[in-house]
Amino acid sequence: MLSVPFPDAPISPAPADAPRDRRCGGKEPELRVSLVGVSCVGTTTIGRILADRRSWPFFDLDDEIERHFGLSIERLQARFLTGYSHRKECAAVLERIATATPDCVIALPPSGLRDAFLRVVRRVPGVTVAVHDTPENILERITFYDIDSRPIDKHLTAEERILYLKEIKADISYFKRSYERADLQVTITGLDPEASAAAIDARLGRT
Repeated sequence: MLSVPFPDAPISPAPADAPRDRRCGGKEPELRVSLVGVSCVGTTTIGRILADRRSWPFFDLDDEIERHFGLSIERLQARFLTGYSHRKECAAVLERIATATPDCVIALPPSGLRDAFLRVVRRVPGVTVAVHDTPENILERITFYDIDSRPIDKHLTAEERILYLKEIKADISYFKRSYERADLQVTITGLDPEASAAAIDARLGRT
């Protein structure tokens, strides 16, 4: 369930005109909002609420990738030797969504601000938001899926809770550098999904 880290491919520095809510040709700015965070931080739930608040389409990139390839994420990842090659192939799905939808909310996978995904995010106008919470809170939202992305009802033992809390902390540490690339950093500790979406919405109003 939790993401498996792979080494980053080299990434060139962000262009001088980032963040990506800039106006183009004097038109109203396009405000694609991409949410990123570690597994189970809540980007999908919050993203749906945020999209509803703005009456925009919502896309969960993992769902869109599965629909495009006709395979679950886990089965698709097994076809590639590295995470980089997987992201390079799947980045075309992100580019299709982003270029076709001027105003929308996209929930990116945990690796959404790395190499091939990041290049798409930088090319297409929008705002990236890194969503943060405590490992303990994330553990309470942890969900499990089988190889075909079907939910599994699993009750964690005390020993498993310790193990998964350790994995969540490792993910937070591992992705910290890539999340620093986001335009906005939003901590949702102590907030329910509605309040989290409202907090992000308020920050977007000031971009």
